[in-house]
Amino acid sequence: MNRHLNVTFGLIVLTLLAVIGFAPAARAASVGANGYTNGFGTQPLAGDWSSLSVGSSAGTITTVAGIDAAVQAVGASSIVAGLSPDAGNPPAIAGAATWSSTGFYVQTRPTGNDVTLMMCTLVNNLGVDAIGANLSYDFNKVAVLTEEVEGHRAYYSLSGAAGSWTVIPAFSSANPGRVSANLNLSWPNNSPLYILWADDNGSQSPDTGNQIDNFSVTATPGTQTPVVITNQPQSQTVAELQPATFSVGVSGYLPPTIQWYTNNVAVAGATNTTYSIASTPLSYNGLQFKVIAQNTASNINYSAKQHPRHPHGQCGYDFSDACFNFERRYWCRYPGIL
Repeated sequence: MNRHLNVTFGLIVLTLLAVIGFAPAARAASVGANGYTNGFGTQPLAGDWSSLSVGSSAGTITTVAGIDAAVQAVGASSIVAGLSPDAGNPPAIAGAATWSSTGFYVQTRPTGNDVTLMMCTLVNNLGVDAIGANLSYDFNKVAVLTEEVEGHRAYYSLSGAAGSWTVIPAFSSANPGRVSANLNLSWPNNSPLYILWADDNGSQSPDTGNQIDNFSVTATPGTQTPVVITNQPQSQTVAELQPATFSVGVSGYLPPTIQWYTNNVAVAGATNTTYSIASTPLSYNGLQFKVIAQNTASNINYSAKQHPRHPHGQCGYDFSDACFNFERRYWCRYPGIL
């Protein structure tokens, strides 16, 4: 008596409803359709530009790696003090970042610490998620002395969590002049983006003044599009107990999430567009596979059908597509099994 082995593979693309949120209260650092600029004609709000003095002595941090380690140990929630106003032009050395009330710019010029941190908190106020941001500003150095790490070391983070900071090369150890950086990221609507500058307290004193003026940010909105299957799984034939790999190509914005299932139970860690079966055993008789790709704008539904095994001692996976019904057949026969 022959045993029939049927395994079903189905692809279902589901729709999740977008959640309509409320825009946050107006803030100077909100990035809307017209972007955000600050010429620092008035003292910036602490909620938008803030500072933190880390450590207690000059010359402690002497390398880029040392600055990176100090920054990664700090979360944005710890950088809350407002920039200190200073009528000097340039302002005097200080542990915290300062705002020049006569020159109208912001400055780091550390003293009495290891490193001075200055942070700008931006908020996406486009009304949609952003897929990128362009930042630029005028950078200047005054009272220049040789530093262990020249200028600023700059970073960004979407979460602000310790350990989450990503270096912005274009802003790090930059030469004076207009500097610009493009960030490719997925920046959720109504969510923050933290920009951080770190300035080590060099062994020479007084430290070089590193100044920022005419700061500008624009965000690139992402257009929401439904999930599209760009590459359908391909038919394949494998020998008994041999591996099989299934791949599905998807596109859409926001980027679709992927999850593979067996018998409607999510497979732990199977969140890529490729799913591999190490071996195809008889125990897979009746086991059902499916993958769900979803985003906020998807409405395509694919379903599956079964098909009995085929008598050649091999396992085949057949894929066909018609009228949005994605039909998958699995067939397999194991010689000598009754």
